Amino acid sequence: MSCSGCTRRAAIAVLLLSTGRAFAKCTEKGIDVGALKSYPVGTFRLIEADVGRLIVARDDKGLYAYSAVCTHMGGAVYLADDHGTSVCPSHQSSFGPNGEVLRGPATRALPHFAVRTCEGRVLVDPTTVVAAEVRT
Repeated sequence: MSCSGCTRRAAIAVLLLSTGRAFAKCTEKGIDVGALKSYPVGTFRLIEADVGRLIVARDDKGLYAYSAVCTHMGGAVYLADDHGTSVCPSHQSSFGPNGEVLRGPATRALPHFAVRTCEGRVLVDPTTVVAAEVRT
């Protein structure tokens, strides 16, 4: 049995796949934290989300995101300056621009999460922990 429109549909599918148009619809999971163009290099942004607090940043290697919940006792971490230093006011732990501990009592870095871009939007998946050096 032959399909009268199969050859035409197959040709359209090949064209769409070769141009990338077949993937135009965004299916990535994650929290939409804004437009990609709103994250120039040097950006550090504190995001309040239903799943918790995040810091989304962009350096010369790309976008990244990490928790804004202190690893010492779970206190809220706030951005302290435009250079990405963050502080937990509960016990004064401070963290560098990549979530690394600068001053305790916290001893563990802030965990990083997967970041994706889709259709000009930045998405953070807080259910996927990644290495601190991963950038998108």
